Amino acid sequence: VGHEGGGMYNSGSDPVLNTVSFNNNVGMDSGGGMCNNQSNPRMTNVTFNKNLSNGDGGGIHNQESNPGLVNVTFSENTASKRGAGMFNAQSSPILTEVTFSKNSSSEAGGGMHNITNSNPKLNRVIFESNSAGFSGGGLSNYYGSNSVLKDVIFRSNTAELGGGLRTHIASPVLTNVLFYDNDADCGGGIYSVGGNLVLTNVTFSSNSADYGAGLHFS
Repeated sequence: VGHEGGGMYNSGSDPVLNTVSFNNNVGMDSGGGMCNNQSNPRMTNVTFNKNLSNGDGGGIHNQESNPGLVNVTFSENTASKRGAGMFNAQSSPILTEVTFSKNSSSEAGGGMHNITNSNPKLNRVIFESNSAGFSGGGLSNYYGSNSVLKDVIFRSNTAELGGGLRTHIASPVLTNVLFYDNDADCGGGIYSVGGNLVLTNVTFSSNSADYGAGLHFS
């Protein structure tokens, strides 16, 4: 248990982690598994499982940090606010072959939440069975956070707004992305307010919502 970074706290550092597990850690303020402040860790074959944040970032909380993740799994992490798997503020991590599964946030970004000009790059990433109490069951982007997604799958995620993806004044770029069996009140696949989404070869299948089972724009 720690106030920030229940499992690991990095400040102005760039550690390299290979085959490491963060399980059942608690961040009282942020970052149940890990908290990065102006740090750029490199992680390969790392798991974040059942970590808890009483604020943002159940698995990882990034502030002005750009970590690199390869073959990393976020499962069953919880955040009382946003980003149960990962929370990014002014941070642009690069994720390759990463899975977000069964993570849950009370507010936004069950899998990942991006805010304040965070521009992560996601390659071959899976968001499955994540949930958010309000918006972005899989992924949420707010205020100039223009994530770039390629070969990404959103499957069976849930939220009130944007079961798979929620964007608010943000312009993410999606290429080769599948939204399948996601559920929300509005925007089963995507719920977007403001900004300009760029979608190329994106598939919506078997999503459900009262308004806009696939996409909802306003």
